[in-house]
Amino acid sequence: MMSAIAAELKKDEEWVVIELNPTRDLLQSLAAKLYSLPEMHTHFIQAKLDFSVLGLGVSIEGTTPITDIGSAIEIMLTELQKKEKRLLVTIDEIVNSGFVRIFASSFQIFLRQEYPIFLLMTGLYDNIYNLQNEDALTFLYRAPKMILEPLNYTAVRKQYMDIFHLDMEKAGEMTGLTKGYPFAFQVLGYLRWENKDIESIDEILPEYDQYLEEYVYGKIWSELSELDRKIVVEMSVSGETKVKKSETV
Repeated sequence: MMSAIAAELKKDEEWVVIELNPTRDLLQSLAAKLYSLPEMHTHFIQAKLDFSVLGLGVSIEGTTPITDIGSAIEIMLTELQKKEKRLLVTIDEIVNSGFVRIFASSFQIFLRQEYPIFLLMTGLYDNIYNLQNEDALTFLYRAPKMILEPLNYTAVRKQYMDIFHLDMEKAGEMTGLTKGYPFAFQVLGYLRWENKDIESIDEILPEYDQYLEEYVYGKIWSELSELDRKIVVEMSVSGETKVKKSETV
């Protein structure tokens, strides 16, 4: 979804779209990418804006270098504003790291100063929850959030029917195996595509389970507490999935 939004806005000349890596210094990366924009780079030189101390561009004689990365970005955003452009920053797989916290705090300042900057982030629920609970970042609580629901059963079934030319029953069988999870939908579709000549979906289930074990189940299991693991094991053995309060007689 984030990629689709970014791709659509890139078609609009009024928008500048920049993607940042959450494992790197986000402010430095944002400044570097803004400076490298062809229409902005030339303008900065003509305006004699010296960002050389920050590792951006070259030293300009007779000017005072800009030494603060936040101030540099504000100047760049001001120039974007003059050109009546808006900036969308996208960050995928957000984590609660020092770089992200510093960037989020600076973004809050940019918003207060009414710069034309917008931020779109994606990430696991736990990571976003931990980030917004930082004392200095409570403004993230007010940011619009979109919790992704399981994939629509009918839409997934139609995709399988159209791509693999299956009837409704066979496509429905494949859809049921995904349980609405996007990764499962992709993996099962990939394996079915790679094994077009199979007579039954059962033939690729062992490999399907292996993919889920390696890339999903193993990760989930590693993050469970000892008590959680005992509960999950008991649920798998007993078949009972409802949590009930025990009563003493």
